[in-house]
Amino acid sequence: MEFYIVLSLYNNSKLVSRKIIDTLKPNSHKFYYIDEEIMKLNLKSKPDFCVLHRVPTTLMSLMKIPDFIELDEHPDFDMYRMVVQYTSKKNSMGSVIYETPPNFNQNKGDFLSFSNKIYLTNDVKNNLIFINYSTNRTFDSTANVSISIYNSSGLKLKTEDIKIKPFSFGSLNINNLKLKTKERLLTFTAIADNLSLIPLSLINCISNGGISIEHSHPPQAYIMAPWHIKTSIKKTAIDFLRKENA
Repeated sequence: MEFYIVLSLYNNSKLVSRKIIDTLKPNSHKFYYIDEEIMKLNLKSKPDFCVLHRVPTTLMSLMKIPDFIELDEHPDFDMYRMVVQYTSKKNSMGSVIYETPPNFNQNKGDFLSFSNKIYLTNDVKNNLIFINYSTNRTFDSTANVSISIYNSSGLKLKTEDIKIKPFSFGSLNINNLKLKTKERLLTFTAIADNLSLIPLSLINCISNGGISIEHSHPPQAYIMAPWHIKTSIKKTAIDFLRKENA
């Protein structure tokens, strides 16, 4: 399937610009520098929120963005889109949009997360957040999450275990761990058995009140291979981390 890449920019909760910036071919991926794309538009007001959309070209014709799209049929969507927003005492806001399958945590599976970079400094507060929920209202599983912090050479500095009740979240403040390292750039892994979690990285800059929220995709999203190979690699990684954290 081919997609248009659409950039929507907002200021003070109002849409100030929406433009198609590229076309994404099937079986491909690209990186976009949002600051550069915003500069090209020469806007009078600086946007405080932006969204990058991936819209099937079948829903748009002649590179024109329609005001409203009505489909003859209502297809089954394989993903739900959700937003998490955080506001500080200084009224700074940050948010992240992510997608989850409609059967999230309705089938048993193990959780593995990694890849977010942690910038360790007194001016930046780093929190790793894990959301334990399901689209099944009767979901009642508590998550036992094992989180390990590493330096840039892969040396494990510390492991912390947290419990997260169903339809709740757990948070680990990296700055409070008192890690024995002079390095500023660190990374982490997190695992849990028999369920899935939504991993978020919340970063708060104390000097200017800025907030950033990121989420890492599941590891299998980075592997271009058949599903059975993806699950095999994931299982091997989780088994290794279990033994290392034991």
